[in-house]
Amino acid sequence: MIGEDEYQTEKTLPAFANSELEPLGVRCTFVIADAKTPHDFKGIETLHDADLMVLSVRRRAPAAEQMNIIGKYLESGKPVVGIRTACHALDARGKAPEGHAEWRTFDPDVLGGRYTGHHANELKPKVTTAKGAESHPIMAGVQPMAVDGPGLRKFIQACKDAKAKNLSLGANLCMTTRMSWSTG
Repeated sequence: MIGEDEYQTEKTLPAFANSELEPLGVRCTFVIADAKTPHDFKGIETLHDADLMVLSVRRRAPAAEQMNIIGKYLESGKPVVGIRTACHALDARGKAPEGHAEWRTFDPDVLGGRYTGHHANELKPKVTTAKGAESHPIMAGVQPMAVDGPGLRKFIQACKDAKAKNLSLGANLCMTTRMSWSTG
């Protein structure tokens, strides 16, 4: 599910899937909001049969029936991977078109975080594997890296699931914060 204007994931995620996932037999279906109707996710019904939802969305308010489909997918207990601005994916800051719905608490409700802004882009983070996460299946083949991109997001560590396990940490001169975690 893609709907954002800054990071071009409507290009990079399909390219990644085509080169890395589909050759392994992974079927990928993309639901991309149109630039002319940025809150409309045509084809969202594909979530009914999805095994995983990857979310690269920023400040969108899907139509109410589309939001119901997203909610049912999440209630099923199937996994979601949120990237970039997923923490405020469904919060349109009160600017939802008529007939559309926001989920302003998506971040703490679903992702277990609490986004509060981001540090200056000049502060480049270094991402490392969290202690004890080296053997987690999600981290197989993942190497520590320096990120040549925007600064760390500011989070209040408020994961509701006591079983959540840190997988990677990001650090800059100001702070260290969890970058990824698993509740499964």
